[in-house]
Amino acid sequence: MVRACVILKAGKLLLGAVSIGLCLSTQSLAQIHASMSVFNHAIALPGPAILSSAHLGADMGLTFYYKERSKHERFLHTQLGVYYQRLIHTGVQLYGEYHYRYRLARQLGIDGAVGLGGLSTVMATELFHLNEWGQYEATGRARMHVQASAAIGLTYGQRTQRFQPFVQYRFRVFTPFAKAYVPFVPCTSLHIGAFYRLNQ
Repeated sequence: MVRACVILKAGKLLLGAVSIGLCLSTQSLAQIHASMSVFNHAIALPGPAILSSAHLGADMGLTFYYKERSKHERFLHTQLGVYYQRLIHTGVQLYGEYHYRYRLARQLGIDGAVGLGGLSTVMATELFHLNEWGQYEATGRARMHVQASAAIGLTYGQRTQRFQPFVQYRFRVFTPFAKAYVPFVPCTSLHIGAFYRLNQ
């Protein structure tokens, strides 16, 4: 029940962000792209830990502003993602990123992105705290956090094509977690997916 409420709220936020983005965009509908990816997630600093175990997730997004000049492309992207960190929590992400792409070749671009947004986690077990009478009380499983992200990746194809496959490596930090002793939590994720042009 808690997970369903969290996902519903995140979906409403995404629709609101997308609507604002479409209103602000000066581009035609032909230049708006969607994205979808599957990814593996790890609570770890960047490194080989991302490949040590499977904690799977998926996300989708929408590009609502696009600018291109020669070999340089810039766009803003709103993303909604869900992942399962086994034995710890389920996370629902809603965040925006500023993307920059440099064309290494006609069909290949290297991407960089920075972003900011929110994360809702639903813990795998009930959480308790000690009240003023010395008794433990349940505090609920859901928690809200602020997250910052940075990503690098490679994209194949041009934006005029229907599909542009990509691979991305993303680093995130979210806060708060346990205020007294773990204020920040680092995470990494490896994504495989594609951008999709919404119409001809």
